[in-house]
Amino acid sequence: KQHFVTNHFYLHILSFKGSKNDFTGEKSITIYPGDQPLILELSASFFIRPDLTEYQYTLTGLNPERSRWSVNPVINLPFLTAGNYELKIRARNALNIESIEKSLEINVLPPFTDSGYFYVLLVLGILSIIALVVVIRERKLMHDKKVLEQKVQEIGRASCRERV
Repeated sequence: KQHFVTNHFYLHILSFKGSKNDFTGEKSITIYPGDQPLILELSASFFIRPDLTEYQYTLTGLNPERSRWSVNPVINLPFLTAGNYELKIRARNALNIESIEKSLEINVLPPFTDSGYFYVLLVLGILSIIALVVVIRERKLMHDKKVLEQKVQEIGRASCRERV
């Protein structure tokens, strides 16, 4: 009779959520600026003293160093700036055996105010306001010109009547 013994146990990502979206089960995600913080809930399948299971992660692109081992199965990433990141997670059981590392690709998009479209719209908006001010000013000047011409004509008529 043969027995299969393994020194590995497996890390599971129970949930991976942003403030607006659920990314559970995805290996590569794209985050919009308003979809933070990111929260991961982990589990590791080991039945001898599961309360002693520890978790560790690294987030390349932000900090190349690994976090400290922690029994907390929740990873909270409160705010990531625009860019590409790789989150690597692993667990360690009560027998000091480490799990196979899981990896997630995270792409955080820049806010709209950092995009080229925003600057194009900003320039168009400023040009529109300038054009609007010019048109309004021109109409006022035309109106003032008509009023002045009418006054000049009235004064001219009045002086003609006085002569007669």
